Amino acid sequence: MRVLQWVVDRSRGRTRGVEETSLGLMPRYEDLNWTGLEKLSAARYAELARVDAAAWKDELASHDELFAKLGKRLPAALEAGRGRMHQKLAA
Repeated sequence: MRVLQWVVDRSRGRTRGVEETSLGLMPRYEDLNWTGLEKLSAARYAELARVDAAAWKDELASHDELFAKLGKRLPAALEAGRGRMHQKLAA
């Protein structure tokens, strides 16, 4: 729910905080509402939000197998998105 609140606030211009990762946009630690939760340190949040490129490359390999099975029935937008993720993870 806290990330959903961030998405809504961002879409309404109430927050601008975002970090771009190889997986897309993520909220910055300071832009999430931590009210009612035991305070998670910024360092711990960074550790939890870290993108493990090797693990994601393995995950995308399994997507490659599925996408190959779909062949021409695969929507072009999905193929394009997968290609962008491969490029970002390779950088």
